[in-house]
Amino acid sequence: MKLYCLLLFSFFSLQCLAQIEDRTYYDKNGWPAKSSDSIYYMQTIRPDSASKLFIVQQYYKNGQPKLIGKSISLTSLKFDGNVIEYYNNAKRKIMANYKDGNRFGSYYEYFPSGKLYVHKEYTLKKGPSDSLNFTIQNVYDTTGVVTATDGNGVYSQYDQNFTHVTESGPIKNGKRNGEWKGAYKERDITFVETYTDGELLSGEASSMGQKSSYKKRFIVPEFPGGDVAFGRFLGTHMRYPIIDLQNKVQGRVVLTFIIEKDGKITNLEILSSLSSTTDEEAVKTLTASSPWINGYEFGFPATIRYSMPITFSMANN
Repeated sequence: MKLYCLLLFSFFSLQCLAQIEDRTYYDKNGWPAKSSDSIYYMQTIRPDSASKLFIVQQYYKNGQPKLIGKSISLTSLKFDGNVIEYYNNAKRKIMANYKDGNRFGSYYEYFPSGKLYVHKEYTLKKGPSDSLNFTIQNVYDTTGVVTATDGNGVYSQYDQNFTHVTESGPIKNGKRNGEWKGAYKERDITFVETYTDGELLSGEASSMGQKSSYKKRFIVPEFPGGDVAFGRFLGTHMRYPIIDLQNKVQGRVVLTFIIEKDGKITNLEILSSLSSTTDEEAVKTLTASSPWINGYEFGFPATIRYSMPITFSMANN
């Protein structure tokens, strides 16, 4: 009887695991697709029966694989182990290794032709930095000619489609060093930056006849007073809808919005809904938080798109 019960329990456990699968459709910008016409790729996440991880698979609309890897979370991508990305022509795009959601170890990126473009080595980030620490090891041009080896030489970065170089400069011991120049046509920006051992010392940019100086290329928008002040704002302005309390509705509302150059919030949309009443409360509260301190790109005020989860939890109400 005990053996029967154990086998029965195992069978139902496997059945339940097999039924847990998250399938989402995305547009070309990586946002959830709003219609079938805007679908660029599909993503499925399901439990891996051989580990505690979740198998992540992404496919282009033409059926070709876009990404294959494993995540430690079902609800959000946090890769662990080897991850392979592909172009929609089935050529390899990226081969990387992750640990607890962070790139770690060898990272290889390829041209759409399938030829190797760059080899980097990542170490796990230390401290509060948003970026990972990496060194650039070897770099190649589109014809296969080496432009940097063993961390020394010239490194050129391309636009997303590899149609033109967006910035280029010398590297020393795997880090940017010296004068870098670049241009982003879609933003009408040209710039010159100076680096030492990978650290940006200064930058000068031009855009539509205007000039700027900066020491940080990107500055994200911020609620006045920072994250702590924003947490207090949510605590004093957001109310848990009574009907959701009564029905014990809990979870996240994910919003996407734009913070304009003057700090105002526009184009606010719901990416992931919880209930009509919690959605309405999240939208109302976030709208009331405007204006924010605007963001900057290359020293110029910038319009930046944001996404933000707002959690409704009765335990924290």
